[in-house]
Amino acid sequence: MTRLRVSPGFWLLCALIWAVEPGLLLPTALAALCHELGHCAALKLTGNGVARLSLSAMGAELTPRRPLSYANQLPTALAGPAASFLCAFLAARWGFFLFAGLSLALGLFNLLPIAPLDGGRVLQSLCALALPAPLDRSAPKWLAVAAAGLLLGAALAAFFRFALLSLLIFALWLCYQSVKGLVDA
Repeated sequence: MTRLRVSPGFWLLCALIWAVEPGLLLPTALAALCHELGHCAALKLTGNGVARLSLSAMGAELTPRRPLSYANQLPTALAGPAASFLCAFLAARWGFFLFAGLSLALGLFNLLPIAPLDGGRVLQSLCALALPAPLDRSAPKWLAVAAAGLLLGAALAAFFRFALLSLLIFALWLCYQSVKGLVDA
């Protein structure tokens, strides 16, 4: 049985989306659901399952029933963006361009090589499979900090140019997560 954990921040995020643009709430939720179903399918194919689904203001996180090997973590992490890209392609083909754009953006953003995003898990798996110790553990953490710093720079530029606060908040959170991962090591 899968446990569901929903933080108050998730409800706040839903309320903010509804307040700013009510028409975005359903397609955004559907794009996120398709993305997570991609991960669920990959977990199922690896003989694993979902123990918990956590929803927060920063997104969804699936916790597998059993820890994944790096060889299984790689396709599982890539399955979410792959599902997003498939949804984007099909939605654009059928004329649902808002949903296509949201799915494409979700898939691309999740491929950033920053933990806890899917791209960070991909980077961690590739480093663990290809690099010798201790580089296999330190390289993805340093690369994540560098990528988060670049994202923060882009988010600051977008904030000052277009007043895009949401990207800045998310970039700050990812910087915090990547530096925390480096310090906790």
